[in-house]
Amino acid sequence: MFWQRMNEQFGEAYAASVAKDYVIAELGGRTIEQALADGDSAKSVWAAVCVTFASPVKLGGPRRPDPAAPASSRLRHRIGTVRFRSRRRR
Repeated sequence: MFWQRMNEQFGEAYAASVAKDYVIAELGGRTIEQALADGDSAKSVWAAVCVTFASPVKLGGPRRPDPAAPASSRLRHRIGTVRFRSRRRR
């Protein structure tokens, strides 16, 4: 599940590179591969990845919007943080 999430987040080739080369402070200055080899849980390593790369994805799946939130907030969750501008026709 961990590698599936990494591949979804970064793409297969880049996920492998991030895991091998990127030193993460939340992992005590280790890479993802080193942390996993040292016996850190995949869940704790994924949490560090999410913090480091500001990822909204949890290990168990993508976050679900709060049903009590306003509709505009739920829609923004579905399309991400990208803002679209409509073009005005003259």
